[in-house]
Amino acid sequence: CVPVCPKGQEYNKWSHKCECPKGTSWKYGKCVKDCPKGQTYNHHSHQCECPKGTEWKYGKCIPKCPHGQYFDKHQWKCVCPKGKILEYGKCVCPENQVEEYGKCVCKDGFKLEYGKCVPECPKGQTYKHGKCVCPDGKIYNKWHKKCECPDGKVEEYGKCVCPKGQIEQYGKCSCPKGKYYDRWSKSCKKGGYGGHY
Repeated sequence: CVPVCPKGQEYNKWSHKCECPKGTSWKYGKCVKDCPKGQTYNHHSHQCECPKGTEWKYGKCIPKCPHGQYFDKHQWKCVCPKGKILEYGKCVCPENQVEEYGKCVCKDGFKLEYGKCVPECPKGQTYKHGKCVCPDGKIYNKWHKKCECPDGKVEEYGKCVCPKGQIEQYGKCSCPKGKYYDRWSKSCKKGGYGGHY
């Protein structure tokens, strides 16, 4: 004689018990679907659900990300879109950047350099250590509003050097021994002991 099983269960002749079909379990007085690990069965909606604040993705219950963030399955956490940073719980553009068409761009007066927006410097200057500076060896002439070689040096191939025929000693250009600097011709002439000008 085979017992009458509750609705949804079937009699298993090997175990001699009434059992729910494979993939289901007896809960709430009926056979309900077995839920994947991390989910629980909601007997009101009759569905497997992730805990509050999470959602089913990539075969697991993952955190629901705050507005503006997305779940990165490689880092296994909520992150800001590329180019944005998390500040006070919101994804924002980094310093000196503004959002245009969903992307962060440098604001007016700034340019992108090595992944950061830095102030645009006057022509010939570069941004270093928080300020606009002239290339090594040059100084900024505020009257001409440009980088120039210091007095006594000339520019050759973008570098400040001593004029032809002169040598540099202790940071200054001078004539070699046995020559003197003639201010009229702006060159070293024979005679004298050499020296700075």
